[in-house]
This record gives sequence, structure tokens and C-alpha cells, in this order.
Amino acid sequence: MTRSATIVVGFAVVLIVVGVLGMASYVNTQRLIETNTRVMHAHEVIENLDDMLSLLKDAEIGERGFLLTGQDRYIEPHDQTVEAIHGQVGKLAELIRDDPAQEEALGRLRTLIDSDLAQLRQAIDLRRQSGLEAVASAVPNDRVKGIMDNIRVLVDQMAAHEEHLLQSRQEAAHRVAQRTIWTIAGGIPLSLLAMTIAAIILMRSGRVSGWVIHPATDRARWPGIVARYVFAVIAVALAAVLRSWLLGFGPMPLFITFYPAVLLVATVAGGGPGVVTAVLAALVADYWFIPPYGQLAIHAPSDMLAMAIFTGTNLALCVVAERLHRSRWTEAFGLAKQQEAEELTRKNEALARQSEALSLQTEEIGALNSELVRSNMDLEQFAYVASHDLQEPLRMVTSFVDLLKKRHSDKLDGKAKEYFGHVAEGATRMQSLIDGLLAYSRVGATSNEFTPTDSQTALRDALTNLQPQIRDAGAIITQDALPTLLADGTQLMQIFQNLLANAIKFRSQDRRPEIHVGACRDQNQWLFWVKDNGIGIDPGHYDRIFLIFQRLHARHEISGAGIGLAICKKIVERHHGRIWVESRAGQGSTFYFAIPDAES
Repeated sequence: MTRSATIVVGFAVVLIVVGVLGMASYVNTQRLIETNTRVMHAHEVIENLDDMLSLLKDAEIGERGFLLTGQDRYIEPHDQTVEAIHGQVGKLAELIRDDPAQEEALGRLRTLIDSDLAQLRQAIDLRRQSGLEAVASAVPNDRVKGIMDNIRVLVDQMAAHEEHLLQSRQEAAHRVAQRTIWTIAGGIPLSLLAMTIAAIILMRSGRVSGWVIHPATDRARWPGIVARYVFAVIAVALAAVLRSWLLGFGPMPLFITFYPAVLLVATVAGGGPGVVTAVLAALVADYWFIPPYGQLAIHAPSDMLAMAIFTGTNLALCVVAERLHRSRWTEAFGLAKQQEAEELTRKNEALARQSEALSLQTEEIGALNSELVRSNMDLEQFAYVASHDLQEPLRMVTSFVDLLKKRHSDKLDGKAKEYFGHVAEGATRMQSLIDGLLAYSRVGATSNEFTPTDSQTALRDALTNLQPQIRDAGAIITQDALPTLLADGTQLMQIFQNLLANAIKFRSQDRRPEIHVGACRDQNQWLFWVKDNGIGIDPGHYDRIFLIFQRLHARHEISGAGIGLAICKKIVERHHGRIWVESRAGQGSTFYFAIPDAES
């Protein structure tokens, strides 16, 4: 067995011995209290029986005084005595309710008492109504005497029964008292023996390995010291309060709550706080629980012996606890250091693996970003070149169609003219799509640097470009004060122009277009909105409308290539913002776009 395990076993034995002795003392004390209570109970029953006989005699004396003199001054004491007799019977019933034999005897006694009191009341009433001679002839004296004799006999029987119980209970109390004395007398030497053995083992262990002192940097810090000694004071206070509460249940061993307090403090906080706890507990017990109360003085030799045993045993326990505390702390300190080193090694290895994985992911992301940038540039270049190169053959087709119509229109029948019209319309739509694709590709290819831009100016330019549409539609356009922000001024104007054009284009036919442009600061960004009272958008189409060449209406209903909102989305994303719409069909729409400010 290791040295630490030996100390643990010794300390555990001391705790078990003290705990068992304390529990045995408590159980025997409780039994002694219980038997003494039963002895007092028997005495009380006997005294109540004697008091009842005395009260019955007083009632007869009062009755006789009234019968002889006819004076009412004897009636009031008689009535008070009768009332006291009933109260005494009730009290006696409460005392013997746990004894069936006595309850049965009390029932017969109550019947006799009621009969006796009835005879006395009858005699008093006859004396008042007919005089003394009528009482002598109507209530024979021997009958009253016979009832009283029966009461005495029954009371004597009940008293004899209680005397028998008293004797048996006194013998039981004597046996419990002897057992309690032997338990305490034998337990104290056993406790001392156990603590002596533990101390010897501790000292031998100390001579082999030497005492281990805690490092000052870990154990002698002032906050920790104060906390441990405050804990000692609190433990003593709680033990005193608990013992005061236990006294409500009867006598208790003097130090029944102070032993656990000292053990707890010594085990948790160390030997120093344990010694303080033991000294404080002795002073508190002397002042509050040892006569003379309220003084630091001990007169009884038994109390002096108990105090000496308590102080000595607890000081020994504190020595054992401190040695165990230091030994366990040393082992725990070494183990903690080893575990800390192993944990640090594991963390370093995991960190190295994570760093390597992060480097690989960073390289992969960089490669993907480069590939994505190159792909986007290629796509934008392709779209720009394709849309630019497609315009020349399209212009040729349009020119030849117009030339044929001019030179040979008189030779063409109706069907031919219709076909030429379809060709011209298709060429016009193709030109519109090419222009839109070219404009979409130019957003990223021919953009300007971000500079401080007055959005008020951008909106004014957009309104100037849309004057014909605004005038034809009779639209009413209002605006709030707009901010200056870091942006591409041309593209910001393009956003306003496209959103305003859509608000005019998709107006309701039964009301005049009303459009409002606003802006506000929203945390670290500027939030703009364009609100109209047009035909609105079904919520199911919110995402679709921002895709290129996506339309929600037929071409013969509303013209357009379906490119305007896609361009707005691309411009806003180039500014690291976002664009969205809130709308209901038939209730108008509000387009929002948010652009971060210069700081973010």
C-alpha cells in the first residue's frame, strides 16, 4: 500500500469511528429522552387521578354546605369545581389515549362521575324548592356514598396500573442511561486510539519522506487564506445554529454538531482553519451550551473533561487532515502538471494539423478564386465581343429587308408583306437583346472607380433621361434628401433610371403613377428605396425578376427585354450590397437596395 493510500485509510478510520460513536450517542440519548418522557407521563396520570378525587370531594363539600345552610355562596364554588372535574376528565382522556385498558376504565369512571354529579345537582335543586327535609327523604345518603366508593375503587385501580407502568419505565430508563454511559465511556478511548494510530502512521510516513510544504505562490495567497478562515467561522456558526435547533427535540450530546464542522473544515481547508474551527467551537459551546450560560466558565468536572477530550481529539484530527491535505496536494500538483503537459502537446499537434489543413484550404480557395475571376472575365469578354460582333450581320439583315420593301413593295402580295414585317420585328427584338447583353457585360468591363458620389445628382440625371416617359405617363415623382456615398456615379444613376423606368412602365391603368425615392442610414450601410403604386408583383416571382432576360408579361402587353433589373442587381453586387423587392399584386412595389458606406 502506498504512503498516500495509508494516510487515506487512517483518516477514513478516524472519521468512521467518530461518526459511529456520535450516531450511537445520539440514538441512546434519544432513547433516554423517550423513556424519561414516558416516566413523566405516568407521574402525570397518577397526579391527575389524585386531583380528580380531590375535586370530587370539594364538590361534595360545597353541596353539603348549601344543603345545611341554604346559602348560595356555597353554590358558586360547587359549580366551578364541577366544571374543573369535566376538564380534568378530558385531560386524563388525552393522557391515556395510547392505553386501551385505561381508556376502558376511564369510560366507566366518567359514567360514575356523571352519576355522582347528577345526584349532587338533584339534591341542590330539591333543597331550593322543598327544603332540607325533602332532600333527606328523596336522596338517600348511602346511595351517594356507594357511588363515591366505586369511584375511589376505580381510581385506585387506574393508579395501580400506572404505578406498574411507572416502575417498568423507570427500569427501562435506567438501562438506557447505563448503555449511554458505557457508549460514551468506551467510545472516547476508541476515538483516541484510532487517532493515535493514525498519528503514528503519519509521523512514520513523514520521517521517511519529509514534510511537503505548499509553494507560497499557490497556497499563501491572501484571498485564498481569507476565504479558508472565513469558511471556518461560518462552519462554527452553522454548527451552533443546528445544535440550538436540535435542542428543541430534547437533550443532545454537547459536541454532536461541532465534530462534523471541524472535520469538514480540516478536510476541505486544511489543518490551520481546522484548528481555528476547533478553538472557536470550544468557546461557543462553553458560552452558550455549558452552565453557567453566557459566561466563558466551566464549573462541572464532567463538562471540563468533555471540553478537554473535544479539544484534544480535534487538534489531532487537524494534524491528520493537514498531512493528508498536503500529501494529496503534492500528488495532484504533479499529476496536474503532467496532464497539462500532455494536453498542451495534444493541442499543439492538433493546432499543427489544423494549420496545415487551413493552408491547403487557403491554397485551394485562392486557386478557385483565381479560376472564378478568370472565368468571369472570359464570360464578360465573350458576352461583350459576341454582342458587339452580332450587331453587324443584324444591321445587314435589317438593311436588306428595308431595301427589298422599298424597291419591290409593289410586287409583294399581302402574305409577303406580312412575312417581311415578322422579319423586321424579329430583327428589332434581336437588336434589343444584343443591346441589353452589351449593357449587362459593360457593368464589370467598363466600370469606373468608386468616388464620393452625390446620389441626389445621380437621381437628377436619371430623371432628366426619363423626361419623355414621365411626361407621357403623367407620373408624380417625389424624393427625400439623399446622401453622398462612395460609389460609381454612372452606375448609381443607372440603378435609379432602371427602377424609375420600370415603375412608369408597370403602372396601373386606373390611377396616376406616384413614385417616391427615399434613403436612410441603416447601421453600416445606406438603404435606398423606390416605391410605386403600380400593378405590383406576386411574391412567387421575387427571385425570378432579377435574372437576365426573364419577363413576367407577354411582349404584346408590355415591351422590354427583361434586362433592367438584372443590370441593377449586378451593379449593386459590384458595390458589395444587395437588392430586393417587397410587393403584392395590384398594390404597388417597393424596390430596396443597400450599399455599404465608406467606413465599412
